[in-house]
Amino acid sequence: MHKVPVTFNLSSSDYTVPLTFTMYHNKKVVYHIDHVAYLKKVNIVLEHTDEDQELSWEMSGKTLEHTIIDNKGNILRDAALMTNNFSLDGRKLEQLLIDNCVYYHDSNGTSNPITTTYNNYLGWNGKVIFKFTAPAYIWLLKNW
Repeated sequence: MHKVPVTFNLSSSDYTVPLTFTMYHNKKVVYHIDHVAYLKKVNIVLEHTDEDQELSWEMSGKTLEHTIIDNKGNILRDAALMTNNFSLDGRKLEQLLIDNCVYYHDSNGTSNPITTTYNNYLGWNGKVIFKFTAPAYIWLLKNW
């Protein structure tokens, strides 16, 4: 059994909006918060065997009313969650995380389900999926 630390900062663009954040490891909840009301420093330890791994996280609770748009279509205010300084096994992933994540959402019900690039910003209710192989340090060496 391998133990791999995962750390990141979780923040919100509007702490008054009750946005929910849930993280899963191989489809099991490893972290959950009902309302990201302040900057959170998240530290979890994944336990896994030598097999393919999936780390995913999702935002929920956002409504269309949480985005304020002017008459020209410019966003004046928005509620979103951000993950920054994401580390796996002590290594900051930065661009490696962006390159290996897929963001699934439906633009909060205004479009068909789509996939987009994840850039540390959850602006829609949806799920980000990050896949890697175990042990994590070998995956990091191969992909660094």
